[in-house]
Amino acid sequence: MNRLKYGFSLLEVVVVILIASVIGISSFNRSDMDLEMARDQFIQHIRYTQSLALFESKYKVAPDSGTNSSEISQNFRRTKEWFKSMWQIHLAYTKGNYYYVIYSDEPTYSSNSKYRFEIASDEIAIDPQTKLYFSGTWKELSGQNNHPDKEEVNSKLNLTLEYGVEKVSFHYLETGKTISKKINIFFDFFGRPYVTKTADSKSLGNFEDSTETHPYNYLLKESIQIKFSKDGDEVCMTVEPISGYTYGSSCQF
Repeated sequence: MNRLKYGFSLLEVVVVILIASVIGISSFNRSDMDLEMARDQFIQHIRYTQSLALFESKYKVAPDSGTNSSEISQNFRRTKEWFKSMWQIHLAYTKGNYYYVIYSDEPTYSSNSKYRFEIASDEIAIDPQTKLYFSGTWKELSGQNNHPDKEEVNSKLNLTLEYGVEKVSFHYLETGKTISKKINIFFDFFGRPYVTKTADSKSLGNFEDSTETHPYNYLLKESIQIKFSKDGDEVCMTVEPISGYTYGSSCQF
């Protein structure tokens, strides 16, 4: 008796391919993709902050002129503390959100001419293409009236709302020191990176004359790794000392 042999029809082959594709897409880890996008964006913006520092030096050779002794004294202090205006990228955690801001601190025009760690709209960098502020927080979210409105900022700098980042950690690769949640990376006019832990109120605006007149102690002297985490997944990047070169890397902590 002859046995009939059947092959697959073209329609059956197409159906099998479609089913396999659906299974493949459903098993794709969306969490990894979000984290990688967040990391690549942050690396790009660290480099942009460094470029601002290289091309827009905040160094002041002499104080501005003043019309009276009080104004002259204020201008002298602002000149003495010129480094507090260096371009920096501030990564912070507030109200359940990780976000960052690129800005250059400016002194308040009070009698003591203090630099205050209050990021105002006129201190934040503006994207030359989109004309939006480089800020992951805004007035409606922070409750601070000196912050920009939501429609004026690049909301992608809010790592939690845009990419679902649940945790950010920082780890010095040589000493093993670990920092969590908040950090500032700022650059001098040579492009050298400095790192301070803002959880300890060590922003550029908090250095006091009596203890630290320049943040040389915070010049990055060893590689620091930054980790973004979400749903049990994680991605890392490394910032190198002296050069400030930043790149994606495998997590070492």
